[in-house]
Amino acid sequence: MNYIISGRNIDVTPALKEDIIRKAKKIERFFTNTDTDIHITMRVQRFRHIANATVKYCGHVIKVEKHTEDMYASIDEVIDTLEENIKKLHSKRTNNGKRHISKLEISHVKVDDDDNQDDDIITITRTTLKLMDIDEAIKQLELHHYQFFMFLNSDTKTVNTVYRKIMGGYCVIQPDI
Repeated sequence: MNYIISGRNIDVTPALKEDIIRKAKKIERFFTNTDTDIHITMRVQRFRHIANATVKYCGHVIKVEKHTEDMYASIDEVIDTLEENIKKLHSKRTNNGKRHISKLEISHVKVDDDDNQDDDIITITRTTLKLMDIDEAIKQLELHHYQFFMFLNSDTKTVNTVYRKIMGGYCVIQPDI
């Protein structure tokens, strides 16, 4: 594994790097690819010590952020939560090998303003849809801190979108076929 350790408003000491690498060794067993990068960012805001970790695992990007009053405790919590999330994905992957993957290309989004004569492409996103149920899609939405999440519904075999409602709860958009 490649460890990319950085700090904002904090000096990353060799002792801190060694501690991070020592603690992160326990998640290496889940990775068959030795070129996997784990990004760990630490920062201090007032009295909060914040640690972030990002790693790609089997097509999923796992992001974890924890904060405490001690940087070492924040790192411990981040690594523990990261290990927990990887274990969940690993068990789903090994227990449920019948996942079907399809490709979806999201079309261009164009802005037509009278003030702006140029057609600006805001975002082009290509994604791989995974076959999952609504509960798993909500877990992915929360895991990645997305505003919405598109998935291939295992019950209806159609593309669905789940999003977080402002007043709490979730909403699923299903096409009418």
